[in-house]
Amino acid sequence: MVRRIIGGILLGLLMLTGMPTLAKETPRPLVQANDRVLIFGDSISTGKGYGYLAVNLLNAEHPELHLTWIEHGHPFYTALRAATLLDDVLAKKPTLVTIMFGTNDLGSGGARGVSELKNRLRALVEPLRKAGVRVVLLTPPYNSDATPLGKELNRAPLPRMGEEVLALGRELHVPVFDIFTCMQQADLAGRAKDPAFRMYNTPGDCHPNATGHQIMARGLADFLLGQSTVRHQPFHWHYRGLPQATAVFAHQPADVAALPGVKPLLLNTREQIDDLDRWKGVADLSATAYTAWDATALYLTIEVTDDVIMAGEKQPAWGSDGVELFVDTRPPARRDVILTPGYYQLLVAVPLTDGPAPVACGNLDQCDTAAVAATCTRGAGRYRLQVAIPWAALHFTPTRGAKLGFDFAVNDKDTPDKPRYKALWRGQGDDYMNAGATGTLLLMK
Repeated sequence: MVRRIIGGILLGLLMLTGMPTLAKETPRPLVQANDRVLIFGDSISTGKGYGYLAVNLLNAEHPELHLTWIEHGHPFYTALRAATLLDDVLAKKPTLVTIMFGTNDLGSGGARGVSELKNRLRALVEPLRKAGVRVVLLTPPYNSDATPLGKELNRAPLPRMGEEVLALGRELHVPVFDIFTCMQQADLAGRAKDPAFRMYNTPGDCHPNATGHQIMARGLADFLLGQSTVRHQPFHWHYRGLPQATAVFAHQPADVAALPGVKPLLLNTREQIDDLDRWKGVADLSATAYTAWDATALYLTIEVTDDVIMAGEKQPAWGSDGVELFVDTRPPARRDVILTPGYYQLLVAVPLTDGPAPVACGNLDQCDTAAVAATCTRGAGRYRLQVAIPWAALHFTPTRGAKLGFDFAVNDKDTPDKPRYKALWRGQGDDYMNAGATGTLLLMK
């Protein structure tokens, strides 16, 4: 029954994409008789999921293969961390290894993880091939798009990672199964037939449910047989730069919020909150920001309403209440999902007492945080941060009319034992995952 359901979804997928159900030429199978197939990946590759199911499908449909399945999935592992497992992988004596990492590289490295994925995977592929093991790469998988963050990941970082994996495959002559496209097209086809169709455990989750694993298994089995009909969809992306804001020109302003002509940047709508289950309204978390500039620095005043303020200089800047600032000095035409020099993340935490506020640099391009001046004043259910970021710290020379990539987020941590949630001015995704996700800040003339 399950196979008929999956087959119906894949048939609908073929009709949806206009792909022929039969290839004109049958490529050479990647799997060989008596292969020991090791499924290497993160938590999505653990247990009797898509890898186990794919090997069982192949054995059932082609008993002459006599394949052995070896599970090697590791929750929370990145492609970078997976290099520490190579000795154990080789100790299992596999003859064929499938590799699927990338989702956690977003979680740990964000835009840097996208940029570095190809070299991180290269460090896995080359030792295995040197040991005589055949390798098949899988792109990072499709995510549930039932939340704004899931849609953002599917729109940019995950398919951009897929392009990096495909490029590595071409470079090293390693076959690559585009499992992202396989899952995306199957999800579209399934929901077109039945709006209640679901491939994931929960909305916004990256972990497929039983149906999702069946679809992944069917696609992988066909790919290993050389019978895949999944057609890669090239990644097309352009910088949107929305919303747009303006920074007024003022020489070393004492209070940006009091400047004539300054326009507030509001953070107070449901669409700007990343966890609505925890948000109790604007008195719980909301903010207004004001921006200005001169030849020496970018100035910001952020006024935050927060009913419970968690402060502490000993906590990481993102572990207490505070503000994240994203500034992209790259020309708009050169902005991309991947990290290139000129994209900065600054974290300003609420200190224990009024006065200087600690500033840290996120895992993007490095900024001279010692040169950044930040002060905090607190009141009942509110705090106010004033920040001056020297252009020299951003390695940027400002000009009137320049358009910076810009975003700010306010982190809210009400109790020490619960993770923070946040509100973002742009209101979608996390900018540290997508280096092209900011809005625009125009330096006024």
